[in-house]
Amino acid sequence: MHIAVESDKEFSLSPLLSNAELTVEEIGPECQRFNPSGSYVSQKKSKLTRFCVLCGLIASLTSFMAGYKLAELNNPKDSIMNCNLERINGVIFGLPLCLPMSEVYFGFVTSVLAIGGLMGTMFSSKLADSYGRKNSLIINSIILIIGSIIEAFAYSPLMLVLGRFFSGIGAGIGFVIVPMYLTEIAPIESRGVLNTFNALGLTLGTFISQVMGHFLNIGHRWRIVLGAGICMSLLSAILLLYVVESPRYLYENNKERQSKISLRKLRGTCNIDEEIRSWKQECEKARIEKNESETNSYLSSDVEQNEYYQKVDEAEHKLNLISIFGVREYRQPVILAFFLRMCQQLSGINVVIFFSSTILNKTFTKSTSSMLTLLVGLIYFIFTILTAIIIDKIGRRKLLFSSMISMFISLGLLAMSLIYKFNYMSAISIFLAIMSFAPGLGTLPFLLTTEIFDTKAMAVGNSISIAVNWIFVFIVGSTFFPLQKLFGDYVFCLFMASLAFFGYFFYYYLPETKEKNFGQISEEFVL
Repeated sequence: MHIAVESDKEFSLSPLLSNAELTVEEIGPECQRFNPSGSYVSQKKSKLTRFCVLCGLIASLTSFMAGYKLAELNNPKDSIMNCNLERINGVIFGLPLCLPMSEVYFGFVTSVLAIGGLMGTMFSSKLADSYGRKNSLIINSIILIIGSIIEAFAYSPLMLVLGRFFSGIGAGIGFVIVPMYLTEIAPIESRGVLNTFNALGLTLGTFISQVMGHFLNIGHRWRIVLGAGICMSLLSAILLLYVVESPRYLYENNKERQSKISLRKLRGTCNIDEEIRSWKQECEKARIEKNESETNSYLSSDVEQNEYYQKVDEAEHKLNLISIFGVREYRQPVILAFFLRMCQQLSGINVVIFFSSTILNKTFTKSTSSMLTLLVGLIYFIFTILTAIIIDKIGRRKLLFSSMISMFISLGLLAMSLIYKFNYMSAISIFLAIMSFAPGLGTLPFLLTTEIFDTKAMAVGNSISIAVNWIFVFIVGSTFFPLQKLFGDYVFCLFMASLAFFGYFFYYYLPETKEKNFGQISEEFVL
């Protein structure tokens, strides 16, 4: 495969070769280029190569599957729950045409994905740190295949619950590991655009699932919708065999040689010494700052100080969902990870999307409303694409605050139109809310959570972030209708208030992360 290169000489090694197939002799001569003064040729800023983009796209197939699983039951709901099993053709290939169940039980089938997602999130950091990002994604594809098989061939509602649970585990793992992998393989100047692949996969998967459900919502065809995940996950697992492991992960695990091989493939050049050197400097700086900040006057002897430092080093080496709260350098990142996810869910976007079909049905015919509901998903995807174009051209803070302010205005218009029965205004407000959410709140929490942690804490930090996401998805979903009964259409004002609160917090405590490494970002931490 030919790689697009941004340096003076193209790196000719095939990215399809495994690390084991590359010897020092094969890579050595290419990389020994000196200038007459005896020093290395000066290096340009790293640019995105086709192979790096390809690795990002393949990894994002996992996000596509997560989005697909989130929405796969929405449109085929009626054909899954209702049919005449007493008819002669009530069974096909030994499987019932439908799985009769109550509305309440179907709600449980839908929500069990979040339970599986939370469980997958909890052990994803251990999986990613123990087996690597690439291998973890391959394992995750296998879990998604198992979940899809159980769903597609379910012969009882309980079996469908089991399949959704496995699919939820896969979605939870994917939500944690994909953003990490994308951030770690990207050049620092292109972290934003590459990380939007995660959001693009998620929104495209949701949209494709809705489209398939819309056109296959007849008879036993709902099994095709659920079974499509088998082929998609299998394709993902196969293609993941050809991507490289995260070079930053390899470097942090004392595999510098493999790290350099992986990085050379991604950058399409041998001139990667400057990037490796920046990693070393970042690690050394963090070590020095840690030693300075942890010098405690109450440690009276050198022996006590050595014992103290040894305990701190062991705590950092064994970072997990509990121990990370005891490491001071991660205090503000953990709080920000919490608040970014809380803000995303308390912005009310899931309520807007869920409420969209009801609002549109009041204004348009059923068929028109159905097509407009699909259009909501398409607009979400289109505006996520636009995010990829602008995200590395403007700061993260500017994009986030623009999204929050426009979302605040959209929710205000929606509340006002519902209160005063302006049906067309309500429909317009839904689309404005989607357009406002996608570029900032829909994308940035994934990216920012990978930027405010260093590599050794990224897996744990991202697990915490996604766990908070699943918890607040459940909280918002389970409390919205009681709150709506209590406040009526003014309920959207609660989401507006949460946006105002988080906007105030982020203004003072969220640093700009664009084109900065963790060392530079951590200098702005104040908590």
